[in-house]
Formats: sequence, structure tokens, C-alpha cells
Amino acid sequence: MKAHYQACDVPAWERMRLPIVSSGPDLLYAAGLGMDCRHFGAPGLALIALRWESSEA
Repeated sequence: MKAHYQACDVPAWERMRLPIVSSGPDLLYAAGLGMDCRHFGAPGLALIALRWESSEA
């Protein structure tokens, strides 16, 4: 992950605050990098939708 963040110019101080979504051992999404498309829309598997919401009112 570190190498991917570096390649995308995501600063080190920001990486610790970015959310990561996984399912079991599979990484599905890493904010600032994107999603692993192998897990989205594969035949016979349930679809996954992600929506980020602020916890501030």
C-alpha cells in the first residue's frame, strides 16, 4: 500500500486518516487509490456500493 500511495503522491501524513474497506482477507477499496474491480460486479456475486457520509451535523 505504501508504494501505491507514494506513486499517487498521497502524503504520508494523510495516509493514516484515509479509510480502507475490506471483506475478509480481500482489500476492496482504499481511499486515495480506488477500488479493486475484481470484486465489483463479478457474475454470481452480490454487488457492493460504497457511500461516504460525514459524521458532522
